[in-house]
Amino acid sequence: MITTKVTKNYSFSFFPTDHGDAPGLREKLLNIKDRNLKRKAESLPVLLEAAYAKSTLRKYKPAWEKWLICSDPFDEVISCPADPIYVAIYINDLTNSFATEGALTAAILGIRWGHLNSGFDSPTNHPLVRLAIEGGKRIIAERRSPLKNCHRKEPLSSDLIKNLVRKYSTSTNLVDIRFLIMVLFGFAGFFRISEILKIQLKEITFDKSGATVYLPFSKTDQVREGNIVFISKTDTECCPIYWLRKYLALSGLRHKPEAYLICHLYKTKTSHNVHSHRPISYTTALSTFKDHISKMTDPTIYGLHSLRSGGASEAANNGISDRLISKHGRWSSNTSRNTYIKDKAETRFRVSR
Repeated sequence: MITTKVTKNYSFSFFPTDHGDAPGLREKLLNIKDRNLKRKAESLPVLLEAAYAKSTLRKYKPAWEKWLICSDPFDEVISCPADPIYVAIYINDLTNSFATEGALTAAILGIRWGHLNSGFDSPTNHPLVRLAIEGGKRIIAERRSPLKNCHRKEPLSSDLIKNLVRKYSTSTNLVDIRFLIMVLFGFAGFFRISEILKIQLKEITFDKSGATVYLPFSKTDQVREGNIVFISKTDTECCPIYWLRKYLALSGLRHKPEAYLICHLYKTKTSHNVHSHRPISYTTALSTFKDHISKMTDPTIYGLHSLRSGGASEAANNGISDRLISKHGRWSSNTSRNTYIKDKAETRFRVSR
């Protein structure tokens, strides 16, 4: 998207490009004539952009631009403000083009974003468009074969984690110990892998009950208040605090607060050394996880999300309240939380018992 500047600090990259006859916010701000009023408006893009997470903007902007590209060849279609019937036709076209439900949702949210940030009501709120969305989702759901619905990865069980710890408990290889830290912390803290990879040692505080991990940013932390995750000391063979202290001692990271917890390792003649200011990538985390877990079980049924779903499932099956599970896992809705939880047969029998 082209950034238009009026003064040195006056950037409009946040606003969608104006389309159609009605002037949008970008054009209105550019046409402000009073110098003092224009100066007061300079930080408005910053204020409006702060309402969205950066990851959200990375999703909405391309979806909005795709709508502009698709509507541009048709003279009768005004992309913004758009007539609801043309948006419904666009949804129908996406559905017939075998788009996924995620792509359909992104398209709708992108159109909504573009209209709101141009100063117009969103056509996605119109009853016709809402019906088209529901119809598209139902058709897409019916297309899925039974096999596609079976691709959700299994939660990691506590028994499998115990076996992994026993297998690598005698190892002094930093790659093995780093793997155990990733597994134990992911399971105990219901962490998303993106959260684990961003943890720095300065965000971990030890106390007599275990440790707390401060997350400056989280997927559901829209107002950027941060979250504190409590990791308990268990005094068992799988105690995450014991393994964390062992990892810090072996790696030499104990006195490096800026170091990443799951940091990059490079091989030496005898072992591995740490590159403390470089976190590993998602690809490296996944390959490390698959390589280690393949020595114990079929790696195809587990993924990095198995850590988060495994911890949540274990908590639910042990009677932890929904409220505490949601708080610990930073879930914003019950629906999101429940998709991660797999109840044991014993727990299901307990209902009727």
